[in-house]
Amino acid sequence: MKRGFALITVLVLTTILLIFGTFFINFVITDLKISSSLKGGTQALYVAQAGIEEAIWQVKNNQTYKTEFEQGTIDRSFGRNNIFDKESSYEVSIKAIDKAKADVTSRGFYQVGTSRASRIVKVVILKALNPNPVWDKTAYGSEDLEFFASKVNFNGGNLYAGDDVVVWGLSTVNVEKDVLAKDQIDVHQGSQLNVGGIKSSQNYPPPPGQIEMPQVDFDSDNPNSYLKRAEALGQVYTEQQFKNMLKNQSPLTLNGVVYVQGDIDIKKQQSLTVNGALVADGNISVGETSLSPPTGNAYLTINKPSDNSSSGILAKGKIKIGVHASDINITGLVYAMNEISFHNFTSSLNITGGLIAQEVNILNIWQTVNITYDGDRIDKALYQEASYSPTVEVKYWEEEY
Repeated sequence: MKRGFALITVLVLTTILLIFGTFFINFVITDLKISSSLKGGTQALYVAQAGIEEAIWQVKNNQTYKTEFEQGTIDRSFGRNNIFDKESSYEVSIKAIDKAKADVTSRGFYQVGTSRASRIVKVVILKALNPNPVWDKTAYGSEDLEFFASKVNFNGGNLYAGDDVVVWGLSTVNVEKDVLAKDQIDVHQGSQLNVGGIKSSQNYPPPPGQIEMPQVDFDSDNPNSYLKRAEALGQVYTEQQFKNMLKNQSPLTLNGVVYVQGDIDIKKQQSLTVNGALVADGNISVGETSLSPPTGNAYLTINKPSDNSSSGILAKGKIKIGVHASDINITGLVYAMNEISFHNFTSSLNITGGLIAQEVNILNIWQTVNITYDGDRIDKALYQEASYSPTVEVKYWEEEY
């Protein structure tokens, strides 16, 4: 009897252990399957996202894809295997919705054992059409516009200062349209500011909204940057190379985009004509005071090129027109990331285009400064990506599990 009871007890305990063991094994197996499924799904999602990134790269850099995307005709599919390892792959389709707008669907796959995980990512990508605003400023300073002992005529366009417009030292400033200043429009006694449009500032409320300084593509890898355009013409110079050219070849005439890696200093007895754009990643100086040579004037003429491309003088640093500059004539944009200063006494200064800088300071005793707004010259100098913005924006993102 005792032996039978013991046997039954052993059988019962063994059965219980087998049940618990089977449950535990099933639990572990299920957990492993869930873990494997999560890993596969996560990897598949990463792979699908990689497909989206390639699609965006293609419409930005592959000329065929880019053209079809911008024209609104793109309908393309592509795939790639062994993305992160031999278990992963994706399939991508790009279908046009409108001009420069498309649906992109990427399906990512990841093989885990005998199972194949799949995830889908859908986005809408777009580029802005005609993003370039009409720049209506004849003179722009992100800080001040200051006029001292000068007579200045602004023909067409508006004036804008991110801080103050200051007219003093018996100056007369004639502006055909509006004068806008975030802070003050300050006209000292004995000076005049004649405005054909409105005055807008803290002391002539309401003040205007903030207007950011437009940026110029000096030296990016974009083929439309000034550096790349000058490289294509073989007209990129070091500071010393350009200095030697002006010294040995004056008067000097150049065509297209001229890019100097450093400062440009046009000294007395030197004359430069550029039928295009003169660009420096340092400062540009014309007729600054110097001991050598002792006499003479510095001359600078900028003309619109025959192909109607950009023209002007543009510097990452300062642009300074000094007392020894004579009869400066510029057709194009005068752009400095720092300061534009005209400090002259006897020569005329004529600009057809516009001024853009952090600060603009004009002191030009006896001779009148004439600045005539030309929106086409400004736009050509500022915007090298013609009718489309250079970036692709993801407007919508959806993931399917």
